[in-house]
Amino acid sequence: MSPPDEWSTHVIRAEAEKMAAAERAQFGQTTDEADADGDPELWPVLDPYAIHLGFISEFIHAATEHSEADPAAVLGSFITRLSVEVGRNPFIQIGDGRQHVNLLAAIAGPTGAGRKGTSYKPVERLFQLAADDYIPARVTPGPLSSGEGLIDAVKDQVSIWVVDKKSRSGQWVVSHPGVTDKRLMVVTEEFSSALQSMAREGCTLSSIIRQIFDSGHLEPLTKSVKIKATGAHIGIIGHITFVELNGLLQDCQVHNGLINRFLWFCARRQKVLPFPLAIPDSQLHDFQAEIKAIARFAGKTGELRLSDSGSEAWAEFYPGLSESRGGFMGAILERAPALVLRLAMLFCLVDRKTQIAEEHLKTAIMLWRYCESSAHYIFGDREVRNPLAKKILRLITGRSLALTDIHRELGRNIESKAVRATLKALEEGKKIIRTTSNPLGRTKSVYTAV
Repeated sequence: MSPPDEWSTHVIRAEAEKMAAAERAQFGQTTDEADADGDPELWPVLDPYAIHLGFISEFIHAATEHSEADPAAVLGSFITRLSVEVGRNPFIQIGDGRQHVNLLAAIAGPTGAGRKGTSYKPVERLFQLAADDYIPARVTPGPLSSGEGLIDAVKDQVSIWVVDKKSRSGQWVVSHPGVTDKRLMVVTEEFSSALQSMAREGCTLSSIIRQIFDSGHLEPLTKSVKIKATGAHIGIIGHITFVELNGLLQDCQVHNGLINRFLWFCARRQKVLPFPLAIPDSQLHDFQAEIKAIARFAGKTGELRLSDSGSEAWAEFYPGLSESRGGFMGAILERAPALVLRLAMLFCLVDRKTQIAEEHLKTAIMLWRYCESSAHYIFGDREVRNPLAKKILRLITGRSLALTDIHRELGRNIESKAVRATLKALEEGKKIIRTTSNPLGRTKSVYTAV
């Protein structure tokens, strides 16, 4: 499939909407199923361009053709698992820091009907790669309960100072040999338990997960035995229902940067199949050979760079991705540039290239748009918990107001910056619509509640 001609953020969104019917037809989703969970215009649409590279499209199609799994959830599981398998050697230098490819993904959906667990099963089977000539990354089901537990799974060698009672001399003795392969995939079907653990006073899980994403160097200051992990390459896939997520998620976890390090995927059953079928073994073996080839290539790869076309595309995309949105949704989506770069790096490795091309970035952008739309679907209602947002929504419900009118009706006792940021957050959350006119040469914005 050839990419669209124009790639502004508005065009990208429009293209995704236009191709919704094609995506449903490709993966066997009916119109009735698309309408099943609320307004179909609000449910995010996965553009086929987000999965067209390499063998990814073939695998996603094979995994969902005779399954109830959501293609987007399978894709989210696949890329996160692959991001761990390729290891920590590939990186891109951004200023004085490095971005590696390990990803964190949260798959949210209705209770049971989301088929969240079903979406991971073909990925789990795909990455059963153990053979005489290949050792895959370790996988654990969790649970995620403490930061120290995560560090222990990938910890460095631990030595203790032992003093001889007779000679009074001492020496360092290895008490634990440490873990040499720092790749670890955590797949927890109870991400809610991790959020509950984070709410406990003194729990370091949230800060350790943030460090896993940022640097992979983990060394908490503890009074007891000192443990640390250097060069940890950890990915997380968490499954959770909408109800659990909005009930357990605390605002501090949004504003401290935990949630915006995750890619968010909405998932729901795509078709009704009483007798789903697995991917045929012969086809699966071909996919597994491709995974091993990608992982071996990545193991010999160091720094990835943007090609000329990639640099031009990044210069075009970056301003929109890094634009400050403000509000609750802005906090959730503010890490867009880093996440898009990591996705582009991964797609580059799938192609077994060392230069990130324009096509890799475009594919990453399309996938990010799905994650962005998922975040709006999942968290949009939380936006209006802001008292100022509630007040503004009450003011404009049933009528349209210009910005000056809103200021006047609020009593002009609220800072203009706060009003503008809240209006922008509501607009991003698809709670209001802004239209503009140009009377007497001055731009006038008018807001209407959706």
